[in-house]
Amino acid sequence: MVHSRVYEMSKFPYHSRMRYAPWLFLLVAFPVLGQSVEWRNYSSRDEAESAIRDNTRRVEGEPHRARWYIARGNAQFYAEDFDKAVADFDAALARDPGADLAHFGRGMALGRRGDLEAAIDALDTYIDLHPASALAYTKRGVRHLWNRDPARAERDFKRALELDATNTEARDDLGVIVAQRGEYQTAINLFKQVINIDPSYQKAFHNLALAYYLTSETESALKVVDDALQLDPANRDTMMLKAVILESLGDTAAAERLKRRAHSLEEDNWSEQYPVK
Repeated sequence: MVHSRVYEMSKFPYHSRMRYAPWLFLLVAFPVLGQSVEWRNYSSRDEAESAIRDNTRRVEGEPHRARWYIARGNAQFYAEDFDKAVADFDAALARDPGADLAHFGRGMALGRRGDLEAAIDALDTYIDLHPASALAYTKRGVRHLWNRDPARAERDFKRALELDATNTEARDDLGVIVAQRGEYQTAINLFKQVINIDPSYQKAFHNLALAYYLTSETESALKVVDDALQLDPANRDTMMLKAVILESLGDTAAAERLKRRAHSLEEDNWSEQYPVK
């Protein structure tokens, strides 16, 4: 993805799937602006690792200060060292039980390492303390989805949207839920709303293209999947979706070329995915 958005990374690990299966909707991008949580978004692993070094020096200089553990845990999260991130958030709470953001960080990192019940509990605590945080409801909703509880996820996404109607992540992930249960037109409308709010939101283009494909609107699917690839030309999942669309239109040669190109790419697209059943 271009611009400043950083995706929550790693493949969705809680269901079996074929690699590049065309029925997968993409989930989860960090919103950058307008959120109540002071959570730093790093644009690269190098930037996160630099922040880890800086905050380690701060921790060593002021080991009693919870804020430096939170800042380092935030960076550890983006460097995908979730065990160390959890340890830093725990250390922050040990030094200051009122360090609320550490509960949010624990929910983020515990979820990414697969401790879903503990992650949800941590976000429950944060939401109890900050009931107006649309971002916290959104992230708890994502973890409910990973925990195979779409009903609770849907409630969280809807609450997030009540708090912040411009929350593109919650709106897009709500579209994924309704698409997963076959309500494609509702999903299409939600994905379109996301794009209207933020025309740089690549996942919404991918998801809209897939919804069009599943409703046999193949020409529309091809146009939108091209828009998605313009935003992120190296997105393997979107390439594979375009290949499936091209195959359905009879252009098998172009589809095979695109598949080969997708398979040749390094796996550097961070995305959560959800299947259509």
